[in-house]
Amino acid sequence: MLLPEPVGAMLSWLRAYPGSMLLVGLLNRLLLPQLPADVLALLAHRTLRIEVRDARLTFDFSCANNRFVALSAARASDLTISASAHDFLRL
Repeated sequence: MLLPEPVGAMLSWLRAYPGSMLLVGLLNRLLLPQLPADVLALLAHRTLRIEVRDARLTFDFSCANNRFVALSAARASDLTISASAHDFLRL
């Protein structure tokens, strides 16, 4: 199940940074306490990207000082996870 094209077109006009701030807030609160130290070490200073294809949204962030931090510039990422909004909700 994909978002309708007009919805994706409308969402594509949203700026990415506020969404990245929201995402890292959730990750820091919900995921970070569950991550072992060795996983955090592997993520340190890596650029990560979440792409919601049908919503045309991209969230860039990194892991620094044992926390996730939002990135405003869309640079090349070390890891990109891409799926539809429906697939992300099923996770």
